[in-house]
Amino acid sequence: ARDVVVAGNLIYGYEARSSSSGEAIVTHDNAQWIWILNNGIGASRQGIVSSGANQYVVAGNVISGIKHHPDDATYDPASMYRAAGILTYNTTNSLHLNNTIWDSDAGISYAGGTAGTEIINNIIGPLTQPSHQIAIGNSKALAASVVSHNLIEGSVQLRMAGIKRGCEGAE
Repeated sequence: ARDVVVAGNLIYGYEARSSSSGEAIVTHDNAQWIWILNNGIGASRQGIVSSGANQYVVAGNVISGIKHHPDDATYDPASMYRAAGILTYNTTNSLHLNNTIWDSDAGISYAGGTAGTEIINNIIGPLTQPSHQIAIGNSKALAASVVSHNLIEGSVQLRMAGIKRGCEGAE
């Protein structure tokens, strides 16, 4: 896909299946110029996911109730790939701006790949698991990224280059 805008939708209720992790919105296959703007996302197993894109913008979305299934015995809150409001990996030139994530297992996960990203001016509210509000998977991506002006509610739980940082339970 190229030059796609997904805007102004109310999207909720996605469950994991054999061919899906329960994503409300998903981008695959190296799509280009993707804009996910001003959507309401809720009550799903994953929020907004990109597993490969270039020129990818997630902005102005309100995301809540992104939680793993209570019967999922494999869920690990340390994983950057599970039950996140926004999950981005193997994506270049990405921007996560002005989103609100509330009452979810995890906030924004930039889980894999070495390109930098920008995570700016987001509001991330209470987590339902001891996971992270913001995570960047490795040191190369972290060094090339900008993370600033984000408002975090509760004790700060960040995973930077895979290491938990914050006020409680940090290494």
